[in-house]
Amino acid sequence: MSTDVSACTQTVDLGISRRLANSERKVFTNYAKKYVDFFRSKWTGWVYANVPADARRNTSLSAWKSKVQTTEGRAVLTVVNEARDRYGNGYSAFIHRAGQKALEWQVVASQADAALLPALVDDMCKEIANNAALPADPKKLRARGGGTTVRASGVIF
Repeated sequence: MSTDVSACTQTVDLGISRRLANSERKVFTNYAKKYVDFFRSKWTGWVYANVPADARRNTSLSAWKSKVQTTEGRAVLTVVNEARDRYGNGYSAFIHRAGQKALEWQVVASQADAALLPALVDDMCKEIANNAALPADPKKLRARGGGTTVRASGVIF
């Protein structure tokens, strides 16, 4: 990922040694949507100084996307803004409010973590506990090879 892209990554160590069940992954992907919605709700109120009236607006607002990666015992949620200007240069990583030095995506990322991360961890723990109480699905074994087995018999002369 290049440095001209805003990216907020949240890694949750689940402390389990298995892949996430579908219901657990669904909780995580629902929070990915909530993170994107949170970023989009805060990414407003920009003053477009020295920009032509007919220029496109809200390019970086619509560029917020999320990516979810789940592996054994770990889940990673990344919220990315890959907005580009007409020359192909990323700019969302450099946006700040007038008179402020703090980059806006970092401010919003810390607000999102404060608002959503505790609930994400609680909901994931509840779903993992619910799934721990369920009986394990039996494994379906498929047939090995195909056809009948032919064994060599004694050689007759």
